[in-house]
This record gives sequence, structure tokens and C-alpha cells, in this order.
Amino acid sequence: MNPLDHFDAVNQELVTIRRFVEVGKNRGFMLYLTGSRFFGTAKRHSDWDFMLQSGDHEKWLEEMGFQREEGGKYPDLLTTEVWWCGELRVHMQVVKDVVVKLHAQAAIKKTNALAIAESHAHAGDRRIMRRLIWDLAIEAVRG
Repeated sequence: MNPLDHFDAVNQELVTIRRFVEVGKNRGFMLYLTGSRFFGTAKRHSDWDFMLQSGDHEKWLEEMGFQREEGGKYPDLLTTEVWWCGELRVHMQVVKDVVVKLHAQAAIKKTNALAIAESHAHAGDRRIMRRLIWDLAIEAVRG
């Protein structure tokens, strides 16, 4: 395998994601990066995670090929639903208050709380730890 093949594939993925974000912006949706790519823990084949403010998003997400995930993958105090698009490899979190969630996310990243908690938690407890950290950060931002 030519080493540049991987570079070309990564570059194409970035172009595709950038176009997706631009389409959302042109439709009036601000998409905010979250997940492992935001926190700097993404692996070579990590998917993409974004969040957007709840509102009139359903039709656009369906047009883009997203499907609502039942039960939601990211249970926290602000996430109301989660959508997945396999073609883009994107999870979309729909949140009640994107400003609060962005501030909570910044605090979590600054303190490295997720990485610290995950390094000390057993595999089965990691999801619970993530939820607790998110909920604590959200409540701290809310005051």
C-alpha cells in the first residue's frame, strides 16, 4: 500500500465533512464538533461527532441521510436525541442549550476530566463516568 493512499483517504474525508458542515450552515444550522475529535483522542478510524441546537432540524437531517438512534448514545442533561449517518460516519447530538454544552465541553477539555476518569474506571463503568462528568460540568456552567 502506498503511504499516500492513507493521506488521500483522510484528505477526502475532511473535504466531505467540511462540505457537510457548510451545507448545514447554509441551511441555518450551526454544527459544533464534539467527541473524540474535539477532545483529541480520536483514533485512525474514529467517527465524527457534532452537536446542534434543537429546533427545526429533523427534515434536514433526514435529507442528509441521518436516522434517529433510539435510546440515544449520549445521555446527559442537555442531549435530547442522537442521529447517525453511516455514509458520513457522523453522530449528531441535538441539545437543548448548545451554549451551555459548549462551555461544559470546554471545561471538561481544560481539566482533562474524561481522560482521567476513563483511565481509572473499569470498562463497564466508563459510560457512567462520562455521563457523571458531563452532568457535573453542565450543572457547574448553569451555576
